[in-house]
Amino acid sequence: KALKSTSGGECDITVFDGHIAVFRGGKDIFMFVTGDQDENEIILVEVLNALYNAYSALLPGGSVDKYNMLERLDDVLLALDELVDGGVILEIESSAIVNRVGMKGADGGGGSAAAGTTPLQAQTPKEALLSLRDQMKRAFNTGGFAS
Repeated sequence: KALKSTSGGECDITVFDGHIAVFRGGKDIFMFVTGDQDENEIILVEVLNALYNAYSALLPGGSVDKYNMLERLDDVLLALDELVDGGVILEIESSAIVNRVGMKGADGGGGSAAAGTTPLQAQTPKEALLSLRDQMKRAFNTGGFAS
């Protein structure tokens, strides 16, 4: 359904295997936010809109596409980190998210790297993507993405 969606600036909602998924397309990407079937769809849509709007403000030219997202992967991940933590919604105001990402980027990442890990700015793209994959696996296995 996501690939057939033509609504550029709107979110679509679908139910799949006991989960609600809201999604929105960019130029060449699709962004999804999922939750349990009993979650409020409006909250999930607000989370997705906050993330999309934050990315639009953070990425060059406001262009939410895969090239810009990969080039600014540190800001993309910081914005996601400011939005949710362990499935708990922390902030849905996109301007607040952008401000916090700007502050962390200005002081070299905010010192948020865990002990024994390489800071995101010092990682190669491959290392960053592998780290992201591992974090997403852990979150899916523990149910950490349900909001």
